[in-house]
Amino acid sequence: MKYILAVLVMTFSMQSTADNWLCIRDKATGFSLKNGSWNSTDFKVGKKYIIKDASERNKSVSGSVYQVHEFGDDIPDWICGDFQNDGVAKGMLVCDGYFIAGNTFKYNPSTGHFLATHTAGFVYTWDDGRVVEDTPIIEIGKCSKL
Repeated sequence: MKYILAVLVMTFSMQSTADNWLCIRDKATGFSLKNGSWNSTDFKVGKKYIIKDASERNKSVSGSVYQVHEFGDDIPDWICGDFQNDGVAKGMLVCDGYFIAGNTFKYNPSTGHFLATHTAGFVYTWDDGRVVEDTPIIEIGKCSKL
């Protein structure tokens, strides 16, 4: 019994020391398809994301260190390596789309700022030639460590 209790305490202690961030959208803009025409549009503020340790599957398959989820979703929107060591993005977390190539999420812990892109609409087409109607979006906001 003491052994099981020790393992549980160690497990919860390790999880509580992991780095996680809550990110909240401040502004977002993009394009939406209405009546066959793409138009500029703005989006509601307040959408939330969580940056957390990558799942064991994503660590082994893609070498991810972190992943970014829309708050409440089990499947990540972006997967990330570790924080950058050099170059213009030094110190930043730079992530790629989990399902959509070209989607990005960038987080700068020194400012708390994030920038996210969703780029499936407009240029992608279905097999039958129809344009993917997903709305291309760019969003900005702030993250805070949990």
